[in-house]
Amino acid sequence: MVTFLDAASENKTLYWCAGLLMEKRCEERYRLHGRAVYFWKDAQHGCFKAEGITHDVSLHGAFIVFGSGLPTESIVQVELVLLGLNGPKSNIRFTGEALVLRVASSSGRTRQIRFAVVKKDLIRWNMTMSQK
Repeated sequence: MVTFLDAASENKTLYWCAGLLMEKRCEERYRLHGRAVYFWKDAQHGCFKAEGITHDVSLHGAFIVFGSGLPTESIVQVELVLLGLNGPKSNIRFTGEALVLRVASSSGRTRQIRFAVVKKDLIRWNMTMSQK
């Protein structure tokens, strides 16, 4: 992470992502709520699966809440499932390998873990649509 002052004297925070220095929220985000399933391995190569809910999605990333915490810079396999335009019998799936950019937790009665991911290769999510 790198913090610097721009010409307007505002703090900017940049993150290394896939070998590039990126500013947080540098692309258009869409507030889409859907199921997020993600898989990862820990340092001992144990496999884990957890679920959360998307807060927003962009072409190259997502912000997930209610998820289990992950270490920053973890590599995860992500599957985002959003309801399609034709109701609950249709859905849109976004899948891909992603890098965890940042992890945050809220304090209070209900502790929430939130984390941001960006596609590891900076190529758009793989997308499929299905009808049941």
